[in-house]
Amino acid sequence: MKLASQIVTLFLLMIQSSAIAQSDSVSFFKKYELETIYLSGNGYIKNNQSFKLRNLSNEFNFTLQGLKFYQGYKADNKKALVAYTLGLGLLLGGLAYSGDQINPNVLLLTSVVPIGFSLHFSIRSQNRLSKAIWIRNRDILFAK
Repeated sequence: MKLASQIVTLFLLMIQSSAIAQSDSVSFFKKYELETIYLSGNGYIKNNQSFKLRNLSNEFNFTLQGLKFYQGYKADNKKALVAYTLGLGLLLGGLAYSGDQINPNVLLLTSVVPIGFSLHFSIRSQNRLSKAIWIRNRDILFAK
């Protein structure tokens, strides 16, 4: 009789732990659906609502590591814009320059360098943004 009651108790504990695990799983997926963000076009999606990228900085208030990567994204994005603008200016200057003192080909060739740097910074900024969002989602899902 004692063995039968122990088996019933063990069986009930297994059922209870299974129900708790299912409950935790449901709340995890609900939190995943409501709280995580992902990029979409020129914005991001959170809880099936679209937001502009300029509002993204508010999403990193609680994760220092994610904020660090987000700030790196912003800095690299600015560097890419400056380098691209400089390269474009040199390219247009080389095309428009008609003086005899400077060879326009020099301006055209030197425009390639800043445009190349802008490409490097642009790719690095997008990688940092992806990593920042990944870290932010991880931190929000596993926060206690």
